[in-house]
Amino acid sequence: MNVLLLGLGRMGQRYEKVLDQLSKADLRLWTVDPKVSAEKSVAHYASLAEVPTSIQFDLGIDARPNQNRLDTLRAFGVRKIPRVIVEKPSAASMQESQRMLAYMQ
Repeated sequence: MNVLLLGLGRMGQRYEKVLDQLSKADLRLWTVDPKVSAEKSVAHYASLAEVPTSIQFDLGIDARPNQNRLDTLRAFGVRKIPRVIVEKPSAASMQESQRMLAYMQ
């Protein structure tokens, strides 16, 4: 399973730890964080734009503090990532939530 993890703050580190415990044999983790690098990742990038588009991810996780999640969903969509986890809160406003829902439909 190829996993793309955005953000290695407190929540990102928790996701990294849980993923490591669940799938030691078949997990390949790519991480994106401009400030921190992960010990267990196959590769680490400072931004999502740096991650090669040739990699097919099975799961995308956005564990960053609330940012423009719609941009993240669009980037995951372009990469055809079939499963996505977005850390809460998923949106900063009701309008942003509505835009995200409209995009996903």
